[in-house]
Amino acid sequence: MISIRLSDDEYYSIKTVCDSYGARSVSDFARAAIHSFTQAQAPLPDRSLEDRFAEIDNRLDRLTRQLDSLSS
Repeated sequence: MISIRLSDDEYYSIKTVCDSYGARSVSDFARAAIHSFTQAQAPLPDRSLEDRFAEIDNRLDRLTRQLDSLSS
């Protein structure tokens, strides 16, 4: 199980995108996004797990900023 914390603004921004994509929930949307990410890019064996999670975290931050700009 993965748990992440979102601000209210981040949650509602992501929820809006989820609704527009027809996702049943934020959890389903996140699962699909992570699945898509892992299928689009083969894991690099020389990268540490910490580096890969940092990359995912950075991508989530960029997505959050994009969602925030769309909702403004």
